[in-house]
Amino acid sequence: MAIQQFVNNFAVAVDANFGSGSTNLQLTSTAGLPVLAGGDYLFLTLYRLVGNVEQGHEVVKVTAINGNICTVERSVEGAAASAFSTGDPVEARLTAKGILAKADIVNTQALLDQKASTVYVDTLDALKAPLNGVGASGTWGISITGNAATATKLAAARTINGIAFDGTANITLAKSDIGLGNVDNTSDVSKPVSTAQAAADALALPKTGGSMGGSITGQDNKVIQMMLQDIGYTAVDKGNSGTATVTFDFAAGCKQKVTATGSHTFAFSNWPPAGNEGILRVDFFNYGAFAITPPTVTWTNPDGSETTSLSAHFTALAAGGGRSGFTAAGNTKAIFWSSDAGATVYGRFI
Repeated sequence: MAIQQFVNNFAVAVDANFGSGSTNLQLTSTAGLPVLAGGDYLFLTLYRLVGNVEQGHEVVKVTAINGNICTVERSVEGAAASAFSTGDPVEARLTAKGILAKADIVNTQALLDQKASTVYVDTLDALKAPLNGVGASGTWGISITGNAATATKLAAARTINGIAFDGTANITLAKSDIGLGNVDNTSDVSKPVSTAQAAADALALPKTGGSMGGSITGQDNKVIQMMLQDIGYTAVDKGNSGTATVTFDFAAGCKQKVTATGSHTFAFSNWPPAGNEGILRVDFFNYGAFAITPPTVTWTNPDGSETTSLSAHFTALAAGGGRSGFTAAGNTKAIFWSSDAGATVYGRFI
C-alpha cells in the first residue's frame, strides 16, 4: 500500500529551470529525503520570492527520486502548473492534502470503533435464525469436536527456538536459549527482571573484545564515567546552498559542509538541552563570492574579547594575522558552540 512520507526541515532550491509541462524536478540536493518504494510518495512546495514575499506557490507530488532529480505529478492541490527558475525555493511543508489524508484514517478508525459491536452482533443474529431448532430446543444445534473444541493439542507439532511444542504442555526457555550472551543463565526468562538486574545485564553486554554493532540512540541521556576510544563523528555534506536559508541541524552531525551557490542566510537548530555543551564545526565553501547573513552569534576574538558583529570579528582575526573574510573560492572553517540549547551561540573562524 502506498504511504505518504514526511520529512522535517527540508529546504533546498530548484537547480535547473522547471517548465510548466515538466515532470522532472532537479534540486540542488535531495539529502534528507526518505527513500520512496512500493508506490510511496511525498509532497514538496515550490514558490518564488519577490523581495521577502512568497508568491506563485505550487505543490507537487514526488513519486520517485533519482540522484537530485525528482519525478513529480503537477497540479495536485488546485494550483495550475507553472514555470520555476533556477534558485527558486523548494520546501517540504505540511499541505491540505496531507492533513486530510491523515484525518480520513482517523475518522475511518473512529467509525469502525463505533459500529463494530452492533455490526457483528446483527450479523451473528442473522446467521443464528435459520439454525434455531435444528438441535435441542432453542439452541443452534451445532457440535464442534476435535482439536478446535479442546484447544489442548496441535494437529501437527511445531518448534519454538528448536524446542518441540504441540500445545499439551508449557515450554521453558533459559536465558542461554535466547542468546543473551554474557548474562546469568541460572534463572528462567519467565521470571520478572528487576530494574537493577536489567541495568547490570545491559552493562555486561558486550564485554572486552565484543561489538555492539548498529547504532544506539541515547535521547540526551548521560553516560557517566565511561572511557571512549576510536570515536568518530558524523560528517554531513549539505550540498549547494541555493538562496534559501541553510539550517545546520546539530542532531544531524557535528561536522557539516555547505557550498554557496547564492546569497542566503544560515541558521542553527537542535542544540543539546541547556546545561550540555554542543560543538559544531562547519566548512563554508565559496562563501566569499556571495552576500551571507549569519544568525546572532557571539564571536570570540583571538585576544579573548567578544563581538556580535561578523565584520568586526574578521577585522580582529586579520589584525592577528588570520583571515579577513570568507574565502571566495575554497573552504572557510568555523567552530560554533552553545551550552544553553542555542539561546546563545558562540563562534570563531579558524
